[in-house]
Amino acid sequence: MKVVGGKAVYGASVGILMLEARFPRIPGDMGNALTWPFPVMYKVVRDASPDRVVRGGAAGMLPAFIDAALELVADGVDGITTNCGFLSLFQAELAAAVGVPVAASSLMQVAQVNAILPPGKVAGILTISASSLTDAHLTAAGVPLTTPIGTTEGGQEFTRAILDNEGTGRGSGAGGQYQGGARLGWSAPRDRRAGFGMHQYDSLCGRYSRRRRPAGLFDGQFCDMVSVWIIPGTVRLPLMGCATRG
Repeated sequence: MKVVGGKAVYGASVGILMLEARFPRIPGDMGNALTWPFPVMYKVVRDASPDRVVRGGAAGMLPAFIDAALELVADGVDGITTNCGFLSLFQAELAAAVGVPVAASSLMQVAQVNAILPPGKVAGILTISASSLTDAHLTAAGVPLTTPIGTTEGGQEFTRAILDNEGTGRGSGAGGQYQGGARLGWSAPRDRRAGFGMHQYDSLCGRYSRRRRPAGLFDGQFCDMVSVWIIPGTVRLPLMGCATRG
């Protein structure tokens, strides 16, 4: 059998562009390698702090993200994602530059979820900073501008700890704030049509128990996008519960 090379690294098909941050990343967070049931490759984009990317709209950062993505592809990945949903702003440019599938933001799942929900129900977005989530972010990901939005902004710990890049944090406190933000976000009558909550920021994944989600609200996470949309197209995983015959 002839074996063909061409990559520097094999077995890690997904490359993750990471913000440069130092806040704790517990299992479930995209930046914790134990989160994944398959190997991934990371590339930290220097100077891309949470504050600069979220509150500052990632101004001037596109070249750095393209360079980092190209390095991951050169090293062997077959698909690119990021650990910040606010990077939907760079979706088109990254996809055009790297030549492999790119999913820059979990917001890209919203249109697909809307297509399968019952009549009268839509996907909503659960975000770390509603004041920073602009029409441009939504449009770049194909998200309707009328989409309901819930947020942890204004809470005691979660948004501040992440966006201010604090070195310590309380997992249970952050999880409680996420739950509170979700309930607050869907409490207004105009938001009761939300039938699915999309986590827009990757660090929400590891700090929120699906057992505590608001009643009647299904949810999806950034990590789900990688596992459901990217991995099946880039790596062949064993089929669970299936038998094959020779």
